[in-house]
Amino acid sequence: FLGQRDKSEARNLRRVVRRRIEAEPGTYTAAVLGRAPAGYCDWILKPDSWGGEIELTVLCHHFGAEIVTVDVQTLRPYFYGQGAGYRQRVFLIFDGAHYDPLAMSASLAGGAADDEASDVRVS
Repeated sequence: FLGQRDKSEARNLRRVVRRRIEAEPGTYTAAVLGRAPAGYCDWILKPDSWGGEIELTVLCHHFGAEIVTVDVQTLRPYFYGQGAGYRQRVFLIFDGAHYDPLAMSASLAGGAADDEASDVRVS
């Protein structure tokens, strides 16, 4: 989540998504997921599966941080967690196939961008 390429962190993030989907069956229905929730949960746990908007929505609320993705082909920004009052923001760039971290501010109100006290950690 912080731009690290550690595969154990990816596994943790996949588990976060699975737990949220299982905990909120009224939100994450087959219609939303495009398949049965149990099948989606099995799929997202596979290391060769790539998430997208569903995962970004789950992760922004899990970490309490707004996630902004910018599609580099259209230059259009997409916001996840906007209006939720989160004081941290993460920026990702999306090339049409993959998301990569761009930057992360210390807070929406300002502050030192390199202040580790405000980093969002995977747990």
